[in-house]
Amino acid sequence: MCSFLITNKDIEYLETLIKLNKKINYKLKFRGPNHTEVKIINKITFIHNLLYITGKKTIQPLVKDNIVCLFNGEIYNYKQFNNEYQSDGECLIDLYLKYGDKFTSKLHGEFCIVLFDFNKNYAIISSDIFATKPIFLSVCDKTKKLGISSYKYTLEELGFKDIYKLEANVILKLCLNNYRFNLIGNVHKFKLSQHKGKLNDFNEALINSIKLRTNNIQHKLFITLSSGYDSGTLACLLKQLNIDFYTYTSLKGENKDIINKRIDYINLKDKSYIYNISESEINLTKIDLYKKVDKFQSFIDKNKTKQYNILTDVASYGLAYLFNEARKNDCIIHLSGQGPDEIFADYGFNGTKFKSHSCFGGKFPDKLETIFPWYSFFKGTQECFINKEEYIGGCYGIENRYPFLDKNVVQEFLHLSPRIKNRFYKCPLYLIMKQN
Repeated sequence: MCSFLITNKDIEYLETLIKLNKKINYKLKFRGPNHTEVKIINKITFIHNLLYITGKKTIQPLVKDNIVCLFNGEIYNYKQFNNEYQSDGECLIDLYLKYGDKFTSKLHGEFCIVLFDFNKNYAIISSDIFATKPIFLSVCDKTKKLGISSYKYTLEELGFKDIYKLEANVILKLCLNNYRFNLIGNVHKFKLSQHKGKLNDFNEALINSIKLRTNNIQHKLFITLSSGYDSGTLACLLKQLNIDFYTYTSLKGENKDIINKRIDYINLKDKSYIYNISESEINLTKIDLYKKVDKFQSFIDKNKTKQYNILTDVASYGLAYLFNEARKNDCIIHLSGQGPDEIFADYGFNGTKFKSHSCFGGKFPDKLETIFPWYSFFKGTQECFINKEEYIGGCYGIENRYPFLDKNVVQEFLHLSPRIKNRFYKCPLYLIMKQN
């Protein structure tokens, strides 16, 4: 996890930039506490804050043959392209040169990427499939002023008005002659055939997704353990795979008996932390978040009647408290349980909506194309809660990884027959826990 800012506005000299950087880089720096790099290339300023996680410590921006690249996130399949790469970012410019503008479709991971090809005078900007890493854009074609940032507030500080959050599963091209965007494609296209009557391929995909996100890690791994299905499945499979991890739990709203039984089952009492968080501790956490977090706002429902704000979500403060405690213990990789509510259940079951923003009550139809993509598949609570984890993780220098949002896991779920999908609430996860 990292953060960055790219702009050609109001900054002409490096000395001026460094002075300004103290203000506009304040919140961005928490996402990347290990190193801040500032480069001015072709009259565009690139600021990158690094959280060092994978392989050799690699300072950004990455520069080669008048091509400049910045990225935030993790690319898990980089060794497939060249076994000699020492870090995941090293593959990006080479892949662009080999595969062209849609090179991000070759990547398996969680990322946002900005690549400037000054030879061809355009830039490529891409999210991953679910836009797990935030990125905001603002361009004025009249003044030819550009701003791209991990957080919205930096662009507001620089005076940009029309600021756009890059959507999920999108590849954009920005022409540097007229400063106009074009949508050139999607990162991935899901297949909608529901032809599989067994869970073998789904289970294999989920296990591989967890392995991919925990392979050869150099830092401590943790999950926020609740009494629900999602973190329960993660704990179950991490134990099954014999992967070392820590658990952090807030008891507010949880079933204490289930939590204790899960900790007994995974046999990690010396690595499991349970908290009854007091009101005074919540208030201190709230003060901390208000200083550090960007004020991301979106809508939970497609009718845009229910606005979501990280700072008014009471669950944010419990999550922030746990992240802060994990960081004190040098746990900086969080395996997130985000995604199943939106994709495997739609906040409902068998047509009954558990939440008003449920799109179809969790009853999957015979023809998936009649509902796909439902609003919360990419947007709605998916976008809101991913950003909650990203922004709060960013406050404490913690990287979130999303095994349930792995493209192969999601694809294998979509391939399951409606009979399997509708058999139990979150059927694949229910059966994994039941079998264990």
